[in-house]
This record gives sequence, C-alpha cells and structure tokens, in this order.
Amino acid sequence: MKPKYFSLLLFFPLLMSCNHAKDAMNKTGQLVGKGASEFVNGVGQGIDKTFECKIDLSDNLKQQGLKSGKFAVSDSILTVYFMFDKDFNQTIKVKVLDKNGLEYGRTNLLLQGKKDSAQYVDFKFDGRTKIESKSDFKME
Repeated sequence: MKPKYFSLLLFFPLLMSCNHAKDAMNKTGQLVGKGASEFVNGVGQGIDKTFECKIDLSDNLKQQGLKSGKFAVSDSILTVYFMFDKDFNQTIKVKVLDKNGLEYGRTNLLLQGKKDSAQYVDFKFDGRTKIESKSDFKME
C-alpha cells in the first residue's frame, strides 16, 4: 500500500469522529442554551410574581377618563404610563401602602393630558421611602 493511501485511511476515521464530536457538542450546546433561557425566564416570572405591586385608580379619576397602563418601581420612584380618554388637568395624590395596608409614603403631582394622548409620569416619593414588594399605590 502506498504511503499516501495509508495516511488517507488513517485520517478519514479521525475526520469522521471529529464531525461526530462536533455534532454532539452542538446538540449539547443547544440543550444547555435552551435550559439556561428557560431558567432565566422562570426566574423573571418568579420576580414578577414576588414583586406584585398594584395601582388602584379612584373611581373619580376613572370617570374623568384616566387609565393606567404598565408601571415600574425604582427605589422611591413610581413610573406610570397614563392614557387619557378626556382632557385632564388635576393634582393626583398617590399613597403607597405595604402588604398589610399600612401607609408608608405619599406624594402629589399635577397631571395634565389631552384627550386620546398618553405619557409616562414619575411620582417621586421622599427619598426614605423604599418601595417594598407587594405594595399598593392608591391614586386619588
């Protein structure tokens, strides 16, 4: 047997085993990636369920055409997305209550909006007000 054919015979099985190993590593990587993304998604859902703050607009504000959408909490700031079904120009009082209904923060803000518009609004509480999980925001 000629030396170049012999080399080819030795190299071919090695090449095939490398491709098999590469395929196995790719499949393993895909499974690990899928598992990791499911884990991160599950953690995110767990955090959402744990934090569970609620916004409660008074009936008076609802009758005046105010609706709230998504909101975010950061330290002592509540950011709310408001939608206006009517022209709106009123000072809103926001109270923050803990999971037991005990008030621990309050702020006021003049809110203005035109019919069929929407905007984000920041309610800034006293810096010592650290908004807790499962808090309720009462808006009057």
